[in-house]
Amino acid sequence: MLFWICYIECKLHHNDRLENIWIRREVGDDLWYTMNQDWCNIVKRHKVPNGLPADVYKGVNVYLEIDDSKRSSWFALAYPAVVKAKETTW
Repeated sequence: MLFWICYIECKLHHNDRLENIWIRREVGDDLWYTMNQDWCNIVKRHKVPNGLPADVYKGVNVYLEIDDSKRSSWFALAYPAVVKAKETTW
């Protein structure tokens, strides 16, 4: 199951490590540590930001992919605010 976690905007030259810092800051430590378990896969989809210059900034939609149905059900019950967030369309 694929859960939409958050949307961040950061500088275009930021690598994965700096993106992860911004994601952790956005979602909080508890959810961040859950996202980094062996049974979770973080999926990042980059796009052009809405209101910022595209040559300086980038937008990143962050998803969490969980293949195990029991763990995805646990995640949905443990983090109901994440499940209620609407997924952005491409």
